Amino acid sequence: MDKQLIPNSTQIPNLLLDFVLPELPSGEMRCLLYICRRTFGFHKEQDRISFSQFVKGIKDKDKGCGVTRPVVSESIKNLLEARAIFVQRDTRGNVYKINLDLNPAEVVKKVNQLRKLTKSGKESKPKVVKLLNLQKKGNIGNKEKICLTLKDWNERQSSPIVNFKPENIVNKYGIEKIDQMIKYYGQRNGGFSEFLRSLKN
Repeated sequence: MDKQLIPNSTQIPNLLLDFVLPELPSGEMRCLLYICRRTFGFHKEQDRISFSQFVKGIKDKDKGCGVTRPVVSESIKNLLEARAIFVQRDTRGNVYKINLDLNPAEVVKKVNQLRKLTKSGKESKPKVVKLLNLQKKGNIGNKEKICLTLKDWNERQSSPIVNFKPENIVNKYGIEKIDQMIKYYGQRNGGFSEFLRSLKN
């Protein structure tokens, strides 16, 4: 083996490689590997990792997990509840640590119970905002439906905006414009944040 490969490597515990990772859904597997990279890869037991780093990675250093923010949120929650990882929360962000004393069978069982999805990769696909058909004649209550869509969109974020008032947005910008923006940004990763930023521009 070429010894030049060894310094640029990340140690992954055999317990994870042999019994845990092959049985996990895609989201949890990717997040667990990313935590390994950020900890063991830098010879640390734990590391502070932001959600944006899980999703997009660190500029010019890595690409993150390659899944959407909602998937990261659910995957981290499941790994934590299954005791595959430990998370220390503080005002500067979350510090993540792999549980080296985990029980592989219990972790896999718990994660899959929480996920309730097959391993077809559905959990790694972006969540799409359900769009409304506002073109049908006689369709009443369009404003209310747009507001409900915006409310649901906000609530499905990992950090929903407190006291979010979609009716104020619709009143200010109009039903037609907000409908078009939902259709455009609702198909994109991080679409809700981009939607809000575009309103300020």
